[in-house]
Formats: sequence, structure tokens, C-alpha cells
Amino acid sequence: MTCTQVIMIITYLLFASAIDGILYAATALLGICYGVQFSIMIPTVSELFGLKHFGLFYNFMSLGNPLGAFLFSGLLAGYVYDNEAAKQQVPNLLSCSSISCLGPNCPVQAAGTMGSHSPEAHDIVDIPAM
Repeated sequence: MTCTQVIMIITYLLFASAIDGILYAATALLGICYGVQFSIMIPTVSELFGLKHFGLFYNFMSLGNPLGAFLFSGLLAGYVYDNEAAKQQVPNLLSCSSISCLGPNCPVQAAGTMGSHSPEAHDIVDIPAM
């Protein structure tokens, strides 16, 4: 488990370095490390704490990943992004513009774009030209 943690640290540093062409290799390496971690966690918990309350421990292990993703990606990253956007004071940053779509209108426009099958989909949603 320690080896996979060290490899994951190196992988995250590769992500942060933004070297050309490293994204696919780093993503594959990270997926392998997560797979090894999840497959090792179950027998480790059963050996350390026994099988009497294994169902409870397994549910807590399963809850850790989505809970961490919500706290760090949803709340923390959103808070940091909102603070940085407020510092830059860019007009219309939280509304849809011709450059990008951010804020509460973006999911509505994305659903409208993905849900429409007609050739007139560009009339429904303002999609910027590439």
C-alpha cells in the first residue's frame, strides 16, 4: 500500500508538471494505483479488525472516495475558484458569454445541447464558433 501511495504522489506531480503527452500515461498509472489500493484495502481491514463488523467497515471504505471527491472537488475547489474570480473582477464571469459558459446557466445549456437531436440545436443554445 505504501508503494502505491508513493507512485500516486509521483503521478500527481506528473499531472502538475504539465509535460506534453504525459496525461494519458499518468492517468493510466493513477488508475492502476487506485485499483491496487481498493483491492488491498478489503483484506487489510478484515485482517486488522476481524469479520464481525466487516460490513460496517466496508461501507466506510466505500464512502471515503465519493465523500473526499465532494469535499475537495465540489466545495474546496469551488470556493477557491469563486474567490479567485472575485479578485479578478471580470465582468460576466458567472454568466454565459460567447467565450465560455460558467455558472448556474451552464448545466442548463449543456443539457439543452445534449438533449436536442434536431439540426437546429445551435438555435436552442448559444454555442461559440470554433
